[in-house]
Amino acid sequence: MGNTVVWVELPAKDIARAAKFYGALFGATIEVNDDGVREIATLPHEGVGVSLTQIDGFEPADGGVFVYLDASGKLEEMVARVAPAGGTVVTERADLGGGAGFYTTIRDTEGNLIALYTGA
Repeated sequence: MGNTVVWVELPAKDIARAAKFYGALFGATIEVNDDGVREIATLPHEGVGVSLTQIDGFEPADGGVFVYLDASGKLEEMVARVAPAGGTVVTERADLGGGAGFYTTIRDTEGNLIALYTGA
């Protein structure tokens, strides 16, 4: 059995606002679905899935698990979209060292602290 992540859920206080922010960030349309228990919006992905989730008791945070979302070689382009979409750039582009790639830390419209990542 591996130690592989298969799905990540980012909490949202306002799922429509969060979907709009991440849609602008990724340049995609992100639809919100309601299954009667929670509202969920799946982000564009390959491999590990990522969704925005709005449900009672699941609150955005800037501590705890730290998620890196793949910027697919478009880090600067995506970072330029953060502020106009309502988010905040927390740390500018940083080198992970050893050829591991680069990241920028952002806070989304919901208060989640995440990183955008691109390979070396």
